[in-house]
Amino acid sequence: MLPRTAGTPPIGLKRIFSLGCWLKVFTFRRSKNIIKNDDKHFIEVNNIDKKYGFSIHALKDVSFNIDSKEIIVLIGPNGCGKSTLLNSMTGSIDCNGGTLSIYGELCKGGFSELQQHLGICFQDNIFFDRLSVREHLKFFASIRGYSKDHLNEVVDHTIDTFCLEDCENNRAMSLSGGQKRKLCIALALIGNPSIVILDEPTAGIDVSTRQTIWKAISGFGITAIVSTHSLEEAESVSSRLFVMRNGELVFDGPSNELRRKYHCGYRLTPMYLPDTDTKDMNEKLLSWCKSKISESTEDETHDNSILIPVCPEIVSLLEELDTEKSNFSMLEFNIIIEQLENVLYRMYADDENVEAR
Repeated sequence: MLPRTAGTPPIGLKRIFSLGCWLKVFTFRRSKNIIKNDDKHFIEVNNIDKKYGFSIHALKDVSFNIDSKEIIVLIGPNGCGKSTLLNSMTGSIDCNGGTLSIYGELCKGGFSELQQHLGICFQDNIFFDRLSVREHLKFFASIRGYSKDHLNEVVDHTIDTFCLEDCENNRAMSLSGGQKRKLCIALALIGNPSIVILDEPTAGIDVSTRQTIWKAISGFGITAIVSTHSLEEAESVSSRLFVMRNGELVFDGPSNELRRKYHCGYRLTPMYLPDTDTKDMNEKLLSWCKSKISESTEDETHDNSILIPVCPEIVSLLEELDTEKSNFSMLEFNIIIEQLENVLYRMYADDENVEAR
């Protein structure tokens, strides 16, 4: 009913007899302004559910909230429901259930009401081949409501932020892969939309371009949901992590909380003097670490290493250990923070063990 080539139809078969849906199609509506309320969450999503046919349950009553200026990093294995969640929030696909509220006010039109306030960068680059970088930015800035007097100022700032000065007059079709990606993300961010959704923003590009993009994302002061596999880079700009598995949101919180929950943090590896009984000395060192940080444990995956959780006391522990190396027959020691991938591996392994019981 009233088909489109993309997105959800204004009226589908399920709502063909709904008077409200027909009125929405044929009634002119102004863009709904967002009225900020510091006592309420910016976005609240409750019990979003999505099924494909009768056999695939892609989203299972997913609920969460997002505050203004938060950067949410969405992670999880392939097929866990990340793309379905993003597509549902952008109105690209229809949901079987769920509600959206903005600053406590229920959006009766569903997730499609978010489109008025949304900037989005899809996983695939989308632009006009024959328009230049500057022409793209001017076009999108004008759509966002900037007047001619301020248009060039906004475009110049965006070009400078994304380091696109060398190609600002080049057509999009002639840009390199990294330049195309920066352009698409710049189009999502220009005009300071209320919320930005970025799907794999740094996939398949070089390190320098990735750093430019993450710096721009953190510098814009935006509210964003970022789906990515570049976990270590995304962690540095994230306010919270959303971890999905089998269509469910299994973790919602800061990365250090995830590390604490699954006993992943710093790995301390001592380098002992020759002829040192490493087993006895490692037990002595572990006992000393536990006296400082009780959650310290032996690392079962690496010889002569100790795992220390992420906590404020780690700084004083390392400073004190540096002055007491001789008491442990130690030449030097290395300290590294475990990668976030290791945390997720333990998390999924724990979930699989629970399911197997």
